[in-house]
Amino acid sequence: SLRTYCYVDDAVEMLTAIMFSQVQGVYNVGGISTTSIRELGEIVADQLEVPFFVSTDDNRQDSSPKNVNLNIGRVLELQPKTSFVTLEEGISQVIGWYRMLIGSRQS
Repeated sequence: SLRTYCYVDDAVEMLTAIMFSQVQGVYNVGGISTTSIRELGEIVADQLEVPFFVSTDDNRQDSSPKNVNLNIGRVLELQPKTSFVTLEEGISQVIGWYRMLIGSRQS
């Protein structure tokens, strides 16, 4: 299954542009890179330096869409955005934040 991910800083930028615009309507807010859930797991495992395994169970009932990808063109018309936080960088930031939290609780 394919999903599009968006780092919170990018989402906040887009939401701010929407809030301060004079144009009403519905906007999609999201990222621009589409990644499989399997690839996401591989990236996280690689950054955590842990093994990654995929289940071979083919008996699961999966009714979710195979590809979830938002068209964010409307919000980009309000505020052109050419630079997005990459999935790898976003995951690295989140892992660093969790490690900082865990470290502060152990002190």
